Amino acid sequence: MKTQPQGLRSPVLDTGRVGQGTPAIPSVVYFPPAGGSNWTFRTLVAAGPVTRSSTVRYTTAEDAGRPVPEVPTVAEAVADRLRTSADTAPTILVGASLGALVALETARRLAGDVAPTALVVAGCAAPRWCGFARNQPLDDASLLEFMARCGDTDPAVRSRTAADPSFLARLRRDLEMIRRYDSPPVEPLACPIVAVRGEADRLVADWTVRDWAEWTTGSFDSFTVPGPHLFFSHDRAGIAAFWQELARHIEVGS
Repeated sequence: MKTQPQGLRSPVLDTGRVGQGTPAIPSVVYFPPAGGSNWTFRTLVAAGPVTRSSTVRYTTAEDAGRPVPEVPTVAEAVADRLRTSADTAPTILVGASLGALVALETARRLAGDVAPTALVVAGCAAPRWCGFARNQPLDDASLLEFMARCGDTDPAVRSRTAADPSFLARLRRDLEMIRRYDSPPVEPLACPIVAVRGEADRLVADWTVRDWAEWTTGSFDSFTVPGPHLFFSHDRAGIAAFWQELARHIEVGS
C-alpha cells in the first residue's frame, strides 16, 4: 500500500456541479492557480456545459507549518485519488497557471491506465518556459502586487485579500512549490492538449504557450480569449469565449 510522502496530506477533491443521468457525462477535474480553490472556478463552471466536476485543493489549513510539497509529489497523490475513483466516463483535466503543471504531471502518471481524454492548460507557458515565479518576492506587499499583475484589479478584492492571512499563506506556499519545479524531459502524452491564454495576460507570452505542442502525440490547439492571466476566475467575456472555442476542439459536455 502506498503512503503519502511526509509533509503531504492527501489532496482534497472538492465536488462541484454534477450532471444527472448517463455515466457518459464527462468528469472535469480542475487544478487551480497558486492560492486558488474551487471558488476560483465557480463562474467558469456555472457558465459551461453540464459535467461532473471536482477541484483539487493542494493544501488545507492543517498543512500550515508542514514542508512545502513538490509538484510531482502532489500530482502522484492526485493521480492515486483519480485511479481509485475512476469510472467509465471520460475525464478531462483543466489546469490554470500553476495548476497546468500539476495537471500535466497528473496526466503523465495516469497515462496507460486511467488516461485522461484531454488536457486543457490555461494561462501557463509550456514547462520549459515556466520560470516567472522563481524571482517572485514572497512578502505580503509583493504578493498583492503579483495578484494585480495576474488581473485581480478590483481594489475591494485586494483589500479583502490583504486582510486574509490564510489566503496569502496559501499563495506563498503554492508559489514556493512552483519555484522548485523543474521541467522534466519531454515524454509526450497520447491525449490531445488545448492551450488557452488571456489576450491581456501580463505574465505569459503567446509564443511560450505554443510550445505545449511538444507534449502530445495527439492533436494540439491553442487560442486566446478576452481577459487577463486569471480570465477564468471572473472575466465573463473570456469565459464565454473559452467554452465556445473549447467546444470546437474537444467534447466537454452538454
